[in-house]
Amino acid sequence: VGYVDLIQRSYARWSPEDNHFRKAVHKRGVSIEDLPIDYPYRDDGGLVWDALHEFVCNMLELSYPDDEAVNADSFLQHFAQDISFALQNRQGYNGKTGTRFPTQAFSTRSGLCETISSALWGSGYQHSGVNYGQYDSYGYVPNMPLSMMKPVPARGEGPKTMDEVVDYLPPFFMASLQIDITYVLSTYYSDQVYLGQVERTYGAWYVGKLERDILTRYQEKLDNIEQIVTERNKIRK
Repeated sequence: VGYVDLIQRSYARWSPEDNHFRKAVHKRGVSIEDLPIDYPYRDDGGLVWDALHEFVCNMLELSYPDDEAVNADSFLQHFAQDISFALQNRQGYNGKTGTRFPTQAFSTRSGLCETISSALWGSGYQHSGVNYGQYDSYGYVPNMPLSMMKPVPARGEGPKTMDEVVDYLPPFFMASLQIDITYVLSTYYSDQVYLGQVERTYGAWYVGKLERDILTRYQEKLDNIEQIVTERNKIRK
């Protein structure tokens, strides 16, 4: 099945740094040095990444006073072994396999901060940035059809007329499913918990004064970022 093959290829080539915002931006060649233009995902996302990274590091400092404490956490180290085993034994694609976690990922406090920040970023903020924009791309089926009814043509031999284009597009039922699914995936719900709602997201886990102070600062930073992005959007075209 096509999508299964795509997922297998993606997993085979995935590297932990792919979810590290700063490293991923640089790797894709869209850093401010490489692409000096207004790029909302990079420019606004960088603000959120920095706030998240600081939040995670501050929380870790409360539990791990130094690198030795990180290495002494047996539960953490066994968890790291499980993840490393999975990455080491995945099947490559075309002889290529993504990189593994760096040595310091679970052995130093700074490395652990990078690892956890990347995981939270990839499963939270980055996912939201991609997920809620799906309908804009997929809602109009000819713009990005999720299925093709004829074999992929050779280069230069694609459809030349509108009737030929239509022959490649999915039938009404499949097209309507695409519209329905992407609409649901892109919809916000009234009882939804947003990542910026720090208290609802993390409040139940942290009750100590030091932890609460860190949560408060994190919320204040996110509120300030929201104001900055709102002002930027007023002048963006």
